[in-house]
Amino acid sequence: MLRFSNVQLEGGFEYIPTAVKWLQWRKCSLRSLPSILLARELIVLDLSQSKIESLSGTKCFWDRRKAKNKLMVLNLYNCCNLTAIPDLSGHKSLEKLILELCVNLKTIHKSIGGLDTLWHLNLRGCSSLVEFLSDVSGLKRLEVLILSDTSQLKNLPWNIGSMNSLRELLVDSTAIDELPETIFRLNFLKRLSLNHCKLLKRLPDSIGKLSSLRELSLLGSALEELPDSIGILGNLEILNLMFCESLIVIPISVGNLKSLAKLWLNGSSVEVIPESVGSLYYLKDLSVKNCKRLLMLPVTIEGLSSLIGFQLNRTLITCLPDQIGYLKSLKKIEIRDCKNLSSLPKSIKNMSALHTLILDETVIIELPESIGMLENLIVLRLDRCKKLCKLPDSFGNLKNLCQLFMEDTAITELPETFGMLSNLRTFKMAKKPELQMHNISGTSKPATSVETRVLPSSFSNLSLLIEFNAFAWKISGKIPDDFEKLLSLEALNLSRNDFHSLPSNMGGLHVLRKLESSHCKLLKILPPLPGSLQELNAANCTSLESNLKFAEFDADRFRKL
Repeated sequence: MLRFSNVQLEGGFEYIPTAVKWLQWRKCSLRSLPSILLARELIVLDLSQSKIESLSGTKCFWDRRKAKNKLMVLNLYNCCNLTAIPDLSGHKSLEKLILELCVNLKTIHKSIGGLDTLWHLNLRGCSSLVEFLSDVSGLKRLEVLILSDTSQLKNLPWNIGSMNSLRELLVDSTAIDELPETIFRLNFLKRLSLNHCKLLKRLPDSIGKLSSLRELSLLGSALEELPDSIGILGNLEILNLMFCESLIVIPISVGNLKSLAKLWLNGSSVEVIPESVGSLYYLKDLSVKNCKRLLMLPVTIEGLSSLIGFQLNRTLITCLPDQIGYLKSLKKIEIRDCKNLSSLPKSIKNMSALHTLILDETVIIELPESIGMLENLIVLRLDRCKKLCKLPDSFGNLKNLCQLFMEDTAITELPETFGMLSNLRTFKMAKKPELQMHNISGTSKPATSVETRVLPSSFSNLSLLIEFNAFAWKISGKIPDDFEKLLSLEALNLSRNDFHSLPSNMGGLHVLRKLESSHCKLLKILPPLPGSLQELNAANCTSLESNLKFAEFDADRFRKL
């Protein structure tokens, strides 16, 4: 192997060994390659990111009568000045041809269509290419054809079905408006990608004959309907219909896709999920995020016994069916920003494998007592659930809960069982600070409230807690001295609260690195603080006494005071 990169060679090229098999000259500055350099028995020629304008000048290398038929790989990736490809019919051993990002390439020689040894052809990003090969009948061994981002390409060859070894066909972001009917002859095709084909509105009925197809992706296409024949794709594992904004109906036949593992409908205009979906026993991931016309889920959802991930974010669903409790394999469910969802079914307790539950920005009023039976729950998100007023007493039974986020909710107290969350590491319950009120003189003063809030006495049992954020929670009185039991605490935010003192033994929090206590108007004194502290923010604590005394460490280490 002979490798150059971004170099300029001077003099002749006679000294380059004639026996070299692999020549890699990336970022070559030559506009054409000298014949003597190419008069070698090359197997791999890599001219990636070079300034080559044409390969036609080196006729001794490309001429089929003179070629030595040894070249197997030709890599011209990102050769932006290249405008044409010469006759390659003399290279009977060529297996891999990479023309990706040759943005000025306008034509490819018809001889490429007769390279019966070629198995990989990459034309991704050839944005000036208007027409592909008209005849591909000679590409009998081609397995991978990449035409993605050839934005001016309007048609695929009529005899595409003759490439009977094809396994991957990627045609993303092209101008095609239909697939050739002969596509059904691609018996070994496993992956068909038509993402962002903005003119493609329909698939041919013959699509159902692609018996080996495992992945069909139409993300962001203009698809208006799926043919019923799609249900015949017995080996299909991934169906991606995300952001097909013109797609309203999913055919009932989709329930026949017995091998389907991933069904993604995000951002489509689907209004109803057919009941037949309940027959997808091997489905592992179902996503209907941003399906803003979707109002409900079918009760047959109970049949999705293998489902692991379920995303319902930003839909119009008003409730979850009781049958959702039958999803015993479900590990993660996302219901973020569902503005009409006000409750969870009691059957949620049966989702024994659930480890992540995301309910941010819903209008849930309360959590069912049965939630305490989710013994494997690790992450619970309740941020901006502004109608959620309390946590159930059973909450303390969530023994494996590690992360709890409930910022900007209506919750004003924690249940006494809260201290039983023995694995809790992160707890964020910050609120937005109340608006300032202005008196007659124009100066501001805090909004008054007679409500008092305290932490439960069991809170100090959270010995594994690493981060606690109670910003603007209006905690009043005194922070309990047994806070010293929170030996794992590294970050503590108590800013904008109404307590008058911190625990006297704060110095015992040996790993505490950050303490936020700004705008605590009633705080009068800071106790001795641990030597591990790196950041302290006590700004605008107007009652704080000036004679601060710290534990024995260098106060210059503070970032804020």
